[in-house]
Amino acid sequence: MIRTAIIEAGIVTNVVMRDPRDGWMPPEGCVIVASETAGVGDTWDGSAFTPPMPTAEQINRALRARLAETDARSIRPLRSILDAQAAGQPPDPADVSILAGLKAQADALRAELVV
Repeated sequence: MIRTAIIEAGIVTNVVMRDPRDGWMPPEGCVIVASETAGVGDTWDGSAFTPPMPTAEQINRALRARLAETDARSIRPLRSILDAQAAGQPPDPADVSILAGLKAQADALRAELVV
């Protein structure tokens, strides 16, 4: 069995596993290319597959997921800082440094959001 891209007008419309000995022919107007990497929606230029550019929604979804991870990683150092303040103690400089780094990461991610 060979993983095969079905291509119509330069766009991959399907990817199937097929036996090259079975005599199957692609639909009229389509070509087939064996590929381990092609995906539906990729373009084919005759020698290489190129995945489609991500949409603004896809980019923002990925950025928001990374922002949520960054926020989650902020909880422990923030709690330590608040506990120290509640006890009248200075916060551990390592916690302050971690939190500042996470804030910088979050700010950079927010700047990448597509409006």
